[in-house]
Amino acid sequence: MTKKPIKNSPWIHELCISLINGANTSQRLDFNRFRYLGVPKTQDIQQCALRPERSKDYAMKMFLAITTREDAGQSTKVNIFSSARNHFQFCDNHNPRLLPLTAESFLKELQHNTARQRLGEIKDSTETRKRGDLKTFFEWMGVSTKPFFPTKNLSRISQQEPTRGYSQTELRKLLPLLRSIFKQLYHQFILDPQMHLSAKSITPTMTFCWQGKCYPVATGVNKIFYVAAYLLSYYTWGNSTVLYNLKRPQSGSHSFSETWYQMPAFKRRAFKTISVEIGDNSQVHIPKYAMQFFDQLLKASKEVDQRPDGLLLPNFRFRIKTIQPMSACLLADFNNKWLGRYFPMMDDYGKRLTPVPRRFRATGSHLTIANKGPIEAALLLDNTPNVVAKNYSSGNQHLNNQMNRDTSWTLEQQVRDKSSIEAAKQKVRDMQKVDVLAYEAYLRKSAPPLRNANGSYCKEQNGEKSELFTARAKSHDLLNSSEKIACADLLGCWDCKHQVLVDSVVDIWCILSFRECLEESTYLHLDSKHFKNNFEHAISKIDARIKQFSIANVRKARRKLNDDGRHPLWLDAALIDF
Repeated sequence: MTKKPIKNSPWIHELCISLINGANTSQRLDFNRFRYLGVPKTQDIQQCALRPERSKDYAMKMFLAITTREDAGQSTKVNIFSSARNHFQFCDNHNPRLLPLTAESFLKELQHNTARQRLGEIKDSTETRKRGDLKTFFEWMGVSTKPFFPTKNLSRISQQEPTRGYSQTELRKLLPLLRSIFKQLYHQFILDPQMHLSAKSITPTMTFCWQGKCYPVATGVNKIFYVAAYLLSYYTWGNSTVLYNLKRPQSGSHSFSETWYQMPAFKRRAFKTISVEIGDNSQVHIPKYAMQFFDQLLKASKEVDQRPDGLLLPNFRFRIKTIQPMSACLLADFNNKWLGRYFPMMDDYGKRLTPVPRRFRATGSHLTIANKGPIEAALLLDNTPNVVAKNYSSGNQHLNNQMNRDTSWTLEQQVRDKSSIEAAKQKVRDMQKVDVLAYEAYLRKSAPPLRNANGSYCKEQNGEKSELFTARAKSHDLLNSSEKIACADLLGCWDCKHQVLVDSVVDIWCILSFRECLEESTYLHLDSKHFKNNFEHAISKIDARIKQFSIANVRKARRKLNDDGRHPLWLDAALIDF
């Protein structure tokens, strides 16, 4: 809290303004500081007898130049203010002192930042950002940098580090914990929202149990949305700053054929509005747990921020009972003070493992690049292919090392034994005592399950049955040597361990249509015994699987079957020809 200034203090209230910075939090910009050598803190100006070195008009000129820009967002203005502060501090502390906003001071500061970058004190990206912000500050102050701006960069790009995605091992550690935190705290909050919102921030009102141990939780309301921010970044691959400012969607559809939750958001740096959607994350289409998560998130969000255009991820300030947007600073505090303290995890390298939105985003991009290429990844991430190639295509370094090792060993065995690739792979598997090599495991994980005509999915479409179908087709000269047929045993699916079911109304509708088609095919058989031999076992298995779906979705699917008829794939029983 700012203390009351002493009498006759030259501090001027009109030169102080608060803006929202890039971390989505309020930051005070005090232009009084530029009147003094070294740009001291506001508190020092108000409480100490400091003598101004520059006039009030000088500070007012800077205030107007930065705060009245209509072509820049608040976070950009905060960045330029920080650049101005650094520039004045550099000039005042330089020996001999430099005059701010001159060609000499500009070039000297660039050289200083370049030297720090080469020593490894700051990264390339930081040096580039500082150079750009300083140039913008000069131009906003009416000082053109064209006559003296260096024609080529003083520094080289030597520390480029693309965002590293999570490995499957790391995801198996993070996601169950995050989902469990959200689920447990949500169910406690929704029973009595007002009790949790009216409590003090230091009073535990919830309990979280994990691996046989229970932890008291204070400010559990906010922890629900902290975890939700991470899960949203995993499900949507959205930019963190975009997710923080999302408004609640007004309506949604759970139909598989429609976009079920879609939220417009403004992307500040690109200066355009994009659409954030809950999707399938390159796995099973719209997972049941993702649908439940988002429904619960909407309900919790409405309890905290009841405005019609309320924030999807609100942060409740317990002391003053107000709402503020989510921010990176809040998530960092959550990680450092609670999640990392009580649930420490290690990554593949033995380092601390924490959830980071941009790494979830990178994980999704790696899966898309592996399956559909960089163009599709660029569309989903709302970036250009060049940006995707530069920042989102490096994969996970630990998995990359494993794949490179397996590849080199396989090639070495092939050359040494003069054997085939498959034989060399098998020898490498035997050497490592593993069933699957790293790259093969990656392909299995990244490949989405194949959707079958009977309404279910298959996670092993190119397995043993596929090889059997392919061999049979080749024996009849129906395929060439390079072609393969995926498994198409629609009746055998219901006994197969590789079958995947999705609790979706449209998928259940397709399953019910398939079952009805089987029943209707009675007239195509010689007698009831003939029919039972063919389809009775499959129908009983289908009935058992249908019981695993939610009652509400099964009821909606039956209503759809009655109102709209069968799924287009199963309109006629004559289609049953096994």
